[in-house]
Amino acid sequence: MQWVDPFDLMRVCTLAIFGFWSVRGYWRTFQLVRRLERVAGIAGMPSRLVRVLVLKYALRVTIFDPVNLALLLAAMTLWAGLFSARFDLS
Repeated sequence: MQWVDPFDLMRVCTLAIFGFWSVRGYWRTFQLVRRLERVAGIAGMPSRLVRVLVLKYALRVTIFDPVNLALLLAAMTLWAGLFSARFDLS
């Protein structure tokens, strides 16, 4: 009987979780931007300004936040080691 390689399983699970939450986040952000553009249009603001403000906010709470950046770098370091690790378990 052939067993699934645990490292391949971990890679697939990690990438599936990442993909699901990324697509969900992008979709919800897209919906938020459309809703804010409608409200901004009523107030007379250009839709481009809304998109720029949402992009700046998203960058501030993800990439430019020191705690998030540290966690992201730690996760990338751990995942890089996990994805490149290969042990002979036979």
